Amino acid sequence: DQDLMLLAKQQEQLISELNKAFAEELAREQDDLNSGRKAQLDAEMEARIRALNRKMGRSEAETDQMLEDIKKQSAAQRNQRSNMKDRMRERQRQRRTRSRSEGPEIPDGVEPGSEEERLILEAHKAQQEADLLKEEEALMGVIDELDAEDQRRKHMETLDDALSNSELTEEEKAQVVAQYMQQAGLMERRFQDSLDEQRDKLQAKLAARKRHREELAKEAAVANELDHISKAQAARGLVEASDAIEQIKEKTGADQAASQAVQQLHQQQVEEQADLETKQRQEDREAGKQLDQELENSSVAVETQMEEQKKLLLEQQKAQFERDIVLKKKEKNLTEEQVKQMLAAHEQEMEKVAENMDKEKERQKNTLAKKLEEKKRQKAAQLAEKHQAEMSKVLMQQQQDRENLATEQLLDHEKSTLVDSIQGQDWKKAENIIYRVMKQRHLKETVRLDEQQRREAEAAVATARAQAAERRQEERDRLVSQQEEELLELVTNAGSLTAPELAQRKAELQQAHKKQLSEFDKRTAAMLAEAEKDVLPSLQIDHAHARLALREKQLKELADAMKNLSPEQAELIEQYAQDAEKAAEAAKDFRETTMKELNQQMEKIKAERRRKEEERKKKLRDQ
Repeated sequence: DQDLMLLAKQQEQLISELNKAFAEELAREQDDLNSGRKAQLDAEMEARIRALNRKMGRSEAETDQMLEDIKKQSAAQRNQRSNMKDRMRERQRQRRTRSRSEGPEIPDGVEPGSEEERLILEAHKAQQEADLLKEEEALMGVIDELDAEDQRRKHMETLDDALSNSELTEEEKAQVVAQYMQQAGLMERRFQDSLDEQRDKLQAKLAARKRHREELAKEAAVANELDHISKAQAARGLVEASDAIEQIKEKTGADQAASQAVQQLHQQQVEEQADLETKQRQEDREAGKQLDQELENSSVAVETQMEEQKKLLLEQQKAQFERDIVLKKKEKNLTEEQVKQMLAAHEQEMEKVAENMDKEKERQKNTLAKKLEEKKRQKAAQLAEKHQAEMSKVLMQQQQDRENLATEQLLDHEKSTLVDSIQGQDWKKAENIIYRVMKQRHLKETVRLDEQQRREAEAAVATARAQAAERRQEERDRLVSQQEEELLELVTNAGSLTAPELAQRKAELQQAHKKQLSEFDKRTAAMLAEAEKDVLPSLQIDHAHARLALREKQLKELADAMKNLSPEQAELIEQYAQDAEKAAEAAKDFRETTMKELNQQMEKIKAERRRKEEERKKKLRDQ
């Protein structure tokens, strides 16, 4: 329990320190980006003012003086903001100093001055600093936004002053302002994109470090347990074997080159995870932008179409009214008052039609927004599943790379330690030492392979499901687009239909679309389940091959070790060699048999699928 608490506190301290480092780095990056944005906007404003003054015939000296005055005012305002930031940071530092005196609650059983107490205090301190830095970041963000607003206001005042004494028309003045606003808006979007990208990178780096530490902690816990088990087994048989195992571990741990190689691998793996997560975060953001743009485009299309329909309908009704009024004047000799009454009724009817069309337009836009929001939710869920599968695959490969390196480093010291350990021992004891030392390593390799294959199976199933879900989501999007086009076509070509007839046709079409999507989603659920099942048979065979190959390798290693380290035991060496050959033969037989069975099984699965698909199509045709 004490070890687990210590490990938990170490993890807590690490996470707090990472949060603190993230907050500090983000603050630095945001300051740099803000400075760049301000400089770009000032440069854009200066270019516009110079171009405008040249057009108005003003001298460069006049322009320089105007810009110099602007720069002085801007510098004064920025110094004021900078001083405000400094004062706020100082207050935050004072808060941090006061908060340090308010220590955390120490759990019962933790001794004063112990390692546990030190970790608790350091974790508390780091988390406090991280929290205060986040508050500081939020405050600085507000100040930066106020500064940006001041800059925009000052630029507009400068433009207004320059344009007020010009001979430009109002339209030309509006065009100058619009061009500046467009360019400034573009720069603001670029700045926000840069800030989002930087935030993504930093958050991905933080998440990668945290995730990697958690992976290493889990592996260390498993390794410690395996060490305990294997040492206990070795000690029950032979003290010399237990000592040899400990020596190998100590030599590997003391190897500086090996330690550097491990640290380098860890750094590469953290960077690989961070790069992948950064790419995934960008993919999430791009997907959101695309769907927002799709909503905007669709809303504009609905707005345009409904306005055109409203205009056409009102024109038709106006033309019909004008024809009716001409006929009635001829037939009934209408008075001026009657004509006014008919005109008032017509105008009310036109207002009612326009109001109904506007309501229908808003209804369609709201429906479109709800559909896009649901589509966004589905896309986010699909991407989350895909990204989790990608990360799981990377973590699995990284674990394998770490284990391969650890085994490689262990082997560098295993042979020399065994040579020293069996020196002067009788053949029986030497054979026992060799067997138990190598058996301990082989046990770890077997356990690690089982864990690797479990994770590989999970990753393969998740990847297959994510890929199938992505394909089906794309097909669903195309189906929904097709349905929207059908509904739009119905409304567009509804000139000969009355309002009740159009409403009925729309309801029938929408009901058919709903049923079509329901059938599609049911089929999707079945296809995802099939995708998960399909990946397992061949993977299970690969795993069985890998287990046999590992067994074959281990027996060959044991035979080679006996041959090289204890060559006088010919009979024993022959026995190990025969065992290795039998394992190789068994692996070969298994591969041949299982490949044949797998092919037969896959053919059965394909035939069953074809049958079900034909039944489904027949059912649809019969409806």
